[in-house]
Amino acid sequence: MMTRRTKPRRGIPLFVMLSALVAAGCGSDEKPATTGGTPSNPRLSGELRYESVPYDRLNDGLDYSKIASHPIRGARVLLLDAANDNVLEETRSSSEGKYAFNWSGSPSVKIWVYAETTDPPIVVVDNTTQNAKYVLESAEIVADGAKHSTS
Repeated sequence: MMTRRTKPRRGIPLFVMLSALVAAGCGSDEKPATTGGTPSNPRLSGELRYESVPYDRLNDGLDYSKIASHPIRGARVLLLDAANDNVLEETRSSSEGKYAFNWSGSPSVKIWVYAETTDPPIVVVDNTTQNAKYVLESAEIVADGAKHSTS
């Protein structure tokens, strides 16, 4: 997935990275999405994770030798038609960071993830670009009913 900044458009909310990921310069560590189901009712599932770099008090800095991977819990995950960004389905990631979709319609889709918190409410915006929210967006995924693993 890539991170990008966008402006709100067509009333569809845009997505944010967790402040810890942005502030610490950490990336995401997503496990590949898996497609399956049937051509008329495809299935897409995956797991969202991020990397945490702990603070080392003795050396007064980040300890990159102790990077840990953690699930992104409770993130809002949208399935969109890749051709027009219309929302097909919506869910939240589980406590293990997992999500799954079954849908009918376009087999060419992409995922948008709100990496946000609701309690406490945190939203990361670019204050130099009309408060545009940061976006976590997948590449296009073609779900043809066969079992695939995509990155």
